[in-house]
Amino acid sequence: MKKTIIIFIMLVATIAAGNAQLFVEGSFSVSHNESKSSNGDNNNTSSNLFIHVSPKVGYWINDDFTMGIMTSYSTYFSKNITNDQNNPDQEIVNEYRTPVWRFSIFGRYKLLKKEKFSLLAESSMGYGKSINKEKTESITKKGNLRLFLLLMFSL
Repeated sequence: MKKTIIIFIMLVATIAAGNAQLFVEGSFSVSHNESKSSNGDNNNTSSNLFIHVSPKVGYWINDDFTMGIMTSYSTYFSKNITNDQNNPDQEIVNEYRTPVWRFSIFGRYKLLKKEKFSLLAESSMGYGKSINKEKTESITKKGNLRLFLLLMFSL
């Protein structure tokens, strides 16, 4: 599996270097927060972590139109610790994790170009799957259509 991923990355990098019509972009984000609250004998502590990775590869078909694929993976971890009301020395710990996968195709059209700035419209259609891993496992599958307006700056 690692060899396949490395070969794919090398192939994309080679094509991108030899052909300026191919582009690779993406995003990565991490968010973490903790909170503590107290109400009399009850203490509550919660911790949340969110991680998101989203690579995108596109190809300029002509000067105004792009098509491509993108995928994303997000995961959300949550942990809550509460004192048991019947036994204050006992803690109740609830943990869960929700991973989300999404695969999409997209099209991007250049609406307006002024010197170094361009206004683009991008639409994507994809399929996503999330699994809530609490005490019971539930699976949600969803297809969707999205529309974005983008501002691009050329160097």
